[in-house]
Amino acid sequence: MNIYVIAIGIECYEAKRSIDLVGPASDAVRFAAWFLKRGVPADNIHIFLSSKELDLRRAELDSIGEAGRQLKIRPATRDSIEGFFDKDLRSLKTSPKAQLFVLWGGHGAIRDGQDRFLYLANFSESGPYALNFDRRLAQLKSYSNLPNQHIFVDACANFMELSNLPKVVASDPIVGTPDATVTQDVVMAASTGQKAKNDNVERTGYFSRELFALLDKLSPGEWPAAEVLAPELRRVFKQKSQTDRSYSQRPVFLQYRPGKGGGFDLGTLPKTTDSLIKFVIAARSIFVFLLVVYLASGYICRIPGIENGCAALGVGGIPSPEERRAWTELSRGDCDSLRVFLKRFPAGVFAAEAQAHLAARKSEKVEHWIPEKRRMKMVVVQTAMDPRQDKTAARAYALKVGAEDAHDLCRPYEKGEFQLRSHEAVPKKWDCPAGTEGVRCGFEGDAVCHVLRRELQEVERCETR
Repeated sequence: MNIYVIAIGIECYEAKRSIDLVGPASDAVRFAAWFLKRGVPADNIHIFLSSKELDLRRAELDSIGEAGRQLKIRPATRDSIEGFFDKDLRSLKTSPKAQLFVLWGGHGAIRDGQDRFLYLANFSESGPYALNFDRRLAQLKSYSNLPNQHIFVDACANFMELSNLPKVVASDPIVGTPDATVTQDVVMAASTGQKAKNDNVERTGYFSRELFALLDKLSPGEWPAAEVLAPELRRVFKQKSQTDRSYSQRPVFLQYRPGKGGGFDLGTLPKTTDSLIKFVIAARSIFVFLLVVYLASGYICRIPGIENGCAALGVGGIPSPEERRAWTELSRGDCDSLRVFLKRFPAGVFAAEAQAHLAARKSEKVEHWIPEKRRMKMVVVQTAMDPRQDKTAARAYALKVGAEDAHDLCRPYEKGEFQLRSHEAVPKKWDCPAGTEGVRCGFEGDAVCHVLRRELQEVERCETR
């Protein structure tokens, strides 16, 4: 089969400051299992994990059958992953139409506003090992044995310089000339500056959860083309973010096609001519004249009666009435209001001060409690119920018992990162046989826990006056 899979899930890191995650290893196993169940041989699937529950992940693969038991789990360390990309992947013997599918889950960050890095399992303060994602994409473009590449990354893209671990060490791989037959589609969970969130209860990333929901809808024989799934993922996050702030991240789609990506045409600069030289001299003279007028206006515009005129003309350092009003009405501590002000008055009198306040902004974590519903399957057995005179009374009694059972099921949400607000039993299928002693009712349904989930959000604070 011409399908090849790489599944990487890194939950545990060697850093002394705990940065461990919950979910990436489970997502990697689920990704590998999806392809195994569609007939992809175990030899074509490569899985790298770092998890405190490695035995459970091994058991999940073994439960698939012989193909799952044949699948080898490799450590998600620097030597293991970089060696695989540099040697094993390049030497794979494939067919001309081979397809590569990759899922990477774990920590990530952006350095200098553009270079993406993915943290490896042996990342620590003394050895902050990471994968240079952009260079590895360039490396993959030169692998002619894998002409169709689909890469999914469930990792943060927040700015490294603003984190508590602002440094990385990454190898610079040997990158060959891009092969003319290779196409590459990449879907990343978060836009520049954003974090990719995990659901610690369901043990999955928000991005991975929606990705798997789309995978499960694919027809037999249909493979997960990133070009098709990317717009669907963006649509889902945009739609759900309107009612759930947990979906605020925005997936990013990058597409490489031979001859169409990898650079910009800067064109040519015009040659210097006599007319151009004359124009530059004239422009310089005008600039000097305007500079003298501007410096003089700083004194002239302070004269009563002239101040309003200077404000209207935008000279003399006098703000217009609109700018002054907008400045005085700024919400104290609100960085976004400063950004709105700068967008409206980018060259205003108070623009420099607004930029200084933004540059000195501080971040703090604010606690929010997000209302959610958590459902669990439950059964109220009718044979265990006391008989009642009619079906209505029997159902009411079963619901009362069900509510008590629902409370027991919901108790784990009474502490930790949750608050339990209420609970209820929701029947879906009733069983109410009549007997000689009366009617007994039972049902199959859900225990619904109405909870508040604790979430710490980064909030910016800016002094505005």
